[in-house]
Amino acid sequence: MRISAILISCVIISFSVDVRSSTHQAIHISVAPAANSMTLRYAKILRDELTRSSAVQVTVGSEAGREASSMRLEISTVKDLEGQAVRPGLSPRELPSETDPGPEGFLLKRHENTVSVVGVDQRGVLYGIGELLRRIVVHEDAVEVPGELNVRSAPAFEVRGTGVSQGHTITQLTGSRKWTEDEWQRAVIGYALAGANTIDLDSGVSELNARYQFVRGLGLKILVGLNPNVGGGPPEWAAKEAIGRSGYLCLSVPEARKARMNTAVETWKSVPPVDYVRMKSGDGGGCECERCRPYGRVYIEMCHDIAEVIHQHQPDAEVFVLNQKLDNAGDLALFRYLREHSGSWMRAVAIGPGSNAMGWMPGRRQDHRMDLFRYPAFGAMDRYYREMLQQLPPGPDLVFFTDITHWVYAQNGLMDHALIPDRNHQLPPASDHYIYDRHPDPALYQVYDRRAFNARPHAYYDFFRESLRYGIGDVTYSEGHHDHFNNWMWQRLLWSPDTSLDDVIAQYALRFFGPAAAAPMAQAIPLFESNLQTPIADNPGVQRFAELVRTAGHEMPDHLMKTSYLWREYMQRALTDLYIQDDVTAQRDLLKQLLDIAAEAKRPDQVASVIRRLKRRLDMGIQRDPRAEEWKAKALRLGAESDQIYGVQIAGTYNLDQDYVGLGWHIRQIEEAEQESSEEAVSTLSRLTDYEMQAAGALYDDLGNPDRSPHITIGWPFGDGIFDPSSRDSQRSSAFTTDEEQGVTLEYTDLDPDKQYIARMTLVRPRYLPRFGMFQHQTNQSIYADDVPLASDMELPEYTPQQFEFVIPKAVTADGRLVLRCLKQAGVGEGDPGDITVWRNTGGWGTLLSEVWLYSQAP
Repeated sequence: MRISAILISCVIISFSVDVRSSTHQAIHISVAPAANSMTLRYAKILRDELTRSSAVQVTVGSEAGREASSMRLEISTVKDLEGQAVRPGLSPRELPSETDPGPEGFLLKRHENTVSVVGVDQRGVLYGIGELLRRIVVHEDAVEVPGELNVRSAPAFEVRGTGVSQGHTITQLTGSRKWTEDEWQRAVIGYALAGANTIDLDSGVSELNARYQFVRGLGLKILVGLNPNVGGGPPEWAAKEAIGRSGYLCLSVPEARKARMNTAVETWKSVPPVDYVRMKSGDGGGCECERCRPYGRVYIEMCHDIAEVIHQHQPDAEVFVLNQKLDNAGDLALFRYLREHSGSWMRAVAIGPGSNAMGWMPGRRQDHRMDLFRYPAFGAMDRYYREMLQQLPPGPDLVFFTDITHWVYAQNGLMDHALIPDRNHQLPPASDHYIYDRHPDPALYQVYDRRAFNARPHAYYDFFRESLRYGIGDVTYSEGHHDHFNNWMWQRLLWSPDTSLDDVIAQYALRFFGPAAAAPMAQAIPLFESNLQTPIADNPGVQRFAELVRTAGHEMPDHLMKTSYLWREYMQRALTDLYIQDDVTAQRDLLKQLLDIAAEAKRPDQVASVIRRLKRRLDMGIQRDPRAEEWKAKALRLGAESDQIYGVQIAGTYNLDQDYVGLGWHIRQIEEAEQESSEEAVSTLSRLTDYEMQAAGALYDDLGNPDRSPHITIGWPFGDGIFDPSSRDSQRSSAFTTDEEQGVTLEYTDLDPDKQYIARMTLVRPRYLPRFGMFQHQTNQSIYADDVPLASDMELPEYTPQQFEFVIPKAVTADGRLVLRCLKQAGVGEGDPGDITVWRNTGGWGTLLSEVWLYSQAP
């Protein structure tokens, strides 16, 4: 409904220093006599944060341990101060309360040589400490405190949290060492200091679980997830999960449902106290069989039954149900049930990837609420959430489960392929496409995993501002520490959603890089986001990003640089991107030189000389910038350092052997020409210089690219599977259909009825990951010219594209028109609807076609 752009070039953020600030080499953290052990724990967290990169002297405890010259930091709750004498500079009337500024809030105030942190409640103390840490400057052996501090603040949202992990996939991709428990705890504390009050313990909970004890010991809330249909049993109990995962039950089988309930009853007898239970409806889980349709009904009934079991043991635990991956009928069944069975058994409906019935982001929601596009208000990030609230009975809220971890192929990621219609062949209106028009640079997408180190301030700020207004908060989905900025920003916005984006970035830069480096880092972070979606070859932002991060590194004092794994990650990313940019440019230059040489083979007598020159040029290799290997070596060195410091590094640095321009295909054509006769070689080399056969007047369609396929009438861009990366882009992208009777179709008019036409086609079928390949048995398709078969049940080449030519009978084009169409293999996309759904969701295709040339035969 609107146009969104990232504006980078003129971002200027000033970092002023309070001229009345004071610098202290000794700090005493004073805890009120009535304070409990948790307040003392917070005091030690403050001490650890101050001394992690500084030699400042910090003591904790009573006044007896305080040096007269030290800065005093008093931390307490309002309750701790009851009955005590009024402190200088802190009157009873200004103490924070549940109404001013609000629950979990705090007062942070300086009076002379004392800074008071007073929490409305226990967690308020922790958040006041976080605010203090964002406002002070830690020097090598001292702390600089602003001369004036008077902050009253409380969170805007009740639920604020995330999952915390190092990231299993990232450690596999990089070979990074595993976090120690202390390092995991440090990550939890970091998000808590930013404002988080809830930690998703996806590893499960028990009284003996050290992570459970740690989070409880911080006074934070605990969220656990469960799936109502998880479980095992006889084959006839198995669910048809949306992408074929095992380990899930069909709840329409009475014995399976009873077994699941028995498991819930036994499990919740021993689960220690938790605050939130989020019940998943899909990804993974759910069942696509006929008996479970609509699954939203089966799911919510089971949620209610399990919730009753939970509340027998934990009456205060709050249940979040989820509409993730449900279809329209499932959504409506869920809401109908909640209206008919309202009450305190559930607190909120959670919104995650695949929940939005107006969204086409990857997640394969099977159908959509097209009626809501009639008057769509603010569009896909707004209108359906209002509809959900209207469908709910009084009482329950919405809460979010936002994916902020993946930069591509995700709920809010950059779109790596064109939009794919849902099962009803629906697409969003063109007026609502702006969120889908943000695409990754192809080279970066080729190198970096979905979980790559990334920062996307503008895109996520937009999503937050447009969507979170409808909920009570968010416990975000995270798969590692590579999304540190995104997650930290999310916690700050959940605390204060009206903070400007520039201010959030400035806070982050100051907190993690210090005042000297804050300005260049505050410019680098939004530029990082812009670079993700700008063609890399000619993008000066890549060099500018590296310059800004390098400048920040020069400005950072040694005591901060020594432990800054984050700066090393930014610099490693900058150097890796420089390497990629140079490689893309060098490969493009080599390809141009090859094409220029090949263009000279106009006659058979010129072929031998041209091939010799082509081979000499290939023998010279790709001409790289002399600094390229230095960039790579330094990136690897920084990765080793950040790994040593905190077990993190950039995965892309280990995946730089890439073919960005289809060099492999071009080299294969040269090798083929070398083995051919001179006459044949002229034709082969011409494929290099005139690939689209413009000289022959061919009508060309690149079917995986909607903007370059003028003749297609049926078919959508294929976005799944694995193809040979050494092929041309146009060869390994395709148009496809699924279970439709008519496959990919092209239509031509104004043809010359006296000419003989030939259709050249590029054909390929994907290779799948084993977990998806087990559902993909199609290999063949037929090809027709009007109703005349050109190829019957032809097997498509797997992985590496090949080209085929078909002579079009003159009788077919005698009327000046031609319909080229594909027909799926018998039985494909037929059978049980649940099986078809799993097949479609795992990349199923009925017909595939990558490229078509239609040209007339020379007389």
